[in-house]
Amino acid sequence: MKLANFFLMTMLVGTLGVLGCGDDTTNAAGSGGTAGSGGTAGTGGTAGTGGVGGTGGTGGTAGTGGSTGQVVQVFVTSKVYTGDHFGGSVMAAGQECGELAVFAGLEGGWVVWLSATLPAQDAKDEIIDGKYVLVDGTGTVIANSKAELLDGNLDDAIDVDENGETVSGELGVWTGTNADGTNSAGANCGNWQKDSGTGQSGLADAVDAKWTNNQAEDCDLTKRLYCFGWKK
Repeated sequence: MKLANFFLMTMLVGTLGVLGCGDDTTNAAGSGGTAGSGGTAGTGGTAGTGGVGGTGGTGGTAGTGGSTGQVVQVFVTSKVYTGDHFGGSVMAAGQECGELAVFAGLEGGWVVWLSATLPAQDAKDEIIDGKYVLVDGTGTVIANSKAELLDGNLDDAIDVDENGETVSGELGVWTGTNADGTNSAGANCGNWQKDSGTGQSGLADAVDAKWTNNQAEDCDLTKRLYCFGWKK
């Protein structure tokens, strides 16, 4: 009886052992959880647009008046001439200016301030724009530009001759030229070839428009000439 009980207990223990092993097999360790996927990377922000450039400044206004920087020498001739002396040639009168300048030691090219109507010729067109000065040794300014020369208000009279001497006696000057530098429409001693009729004259000691447009004079009278010269 004791032996039977012993075998019965032994069998019961074996059975329980088998059952315990089955449970161990069934309860295996759980598999690891599925790894989470990485988050989606954020996109970069939109780049800012550049600022609008500033508006460029406007240019300054050009100055008015003023000379070109060219110095123009001016004298009234020491010699006097009748209205027909140059045989109707303004060019010949200009050559007289050049000869007097050379004898006085003055440099540059020289023209005469003399207008005509045949062919039409205005004295203002024969000279360049610049600063007009006397040949008095100090360069006394009579006008700073052609516009000033013709505005009826000289800074000084053109009363100095090619030798730098102030003229006296006859102060009349043949011009045939109005205050604005244009020809005087016929008052020119028959285009400077007649000693009859009249010719427009200026006044060497005047500082107003009379320097070139004083009065009509008889052509058989003797007058001076204005000469303008500059380095070319």
